[in-house]
Amino acid sequence: MFVPAKLVFKSYMPRELEKGMFFLQRMNDGDYNYMQIRELDQLPRDQDHYMEINGAPVEPYIVAQMLNPDDSEIVLADPEQIGWYDPGDYSEDLMDIDVKIINMILEEWNGDIAIEMMEDDEFEGDAVILFYNKVTIRTIDNVSDEEDDDEEEYEEEMCSFCNGTGEGSHPDSTCPICGGEGVRKFYYEEDPD
Repeated sequence: MFVPAKLVFKSYMPRELEKGMFFLQRMNDGDYNYMQIRELDQLPRDQDHYMEINGAPVEPYIVAQMLNPDDSEIVLADPEQIGWYDPGDYSEDLMDIDVKIINMILEEWNGDIAIEMMEDDEFEGDAVILFYNKVTIRTIDNVSDEEDDDEEEYEEEMCSFCNGTGEGSHPDSTCPICGGEGVRKFYYEEDPD
């Protein structure tokens, strides 16, 4: 299952700059402001001056979306675990996450993503799935309702106890058979053969 998360960037101070480091840049497209990542492709002559202008390099992290902004951040993936990009159900291919994909996520979704996780009863929560030591993400709009896929097939029939009204035999009570829905659901188990 894919769970909502956030792609964020944390700055750090390196001893010296290296090719491939990321720098965060604020972009303005008229009325629309967004962030963009720029990858260092060649080393500047004056590294201190470069960092004064462009800021410190940043590393990507994936964190859980928090309901309370005062709660401490839960890191779901470190920079070395990022990762794979899954374009959605229509594709079986996973792509390495690169600057182009990161910038698309930042520009179009402000860093909101979905990360592949599985329910983990041992820890009473969810656990991140690693595929070749990397996490898999999708854009937040590209998450299917996997619960629908897992639902058992059933047929509905009008409840004969309440005649489809959902009302119980006493005032302000619900039908004890259908739970107030007015219909009964009959589930069918698949044949194990």
